[in-house]
Amino acid sequence: MPLEFVEKTLSKKKPEPLELWAENVRAFELYQSVADQWRIVSSMAGIFYTAIDNQSIQSAFEIFDIDKSIRQQLFFDIKHIAAGAAEVLNGK
Repeated sequence: MPLEFVEKTLSKKKPEPLELWAENVRAFELYQSVADQWRIVSSMAGIFYTAIDNQSIQSAFEIFDIDKSIRQQLFFDIKHIAAGAAEVLNGK
């Protein structure tokens, strides 16, 4: 994790608690299991988090024995969560 991100995070007030709707719990839990599997691009402009590695999502489905009938929706839910996380991680 970049040092400036850690410093920025520690200097902020603690965020307000969030409510997680029941229909999003499974996607959030799966996101948490792959949250350290980011594709990162480094350039002269800095480091940018681009996306969660798709294969890590597939692996999580297998590890946690997720029913194939709901994997597609969960995949898109996880990607949606990751897109929001990328905005925060990239300071947007």
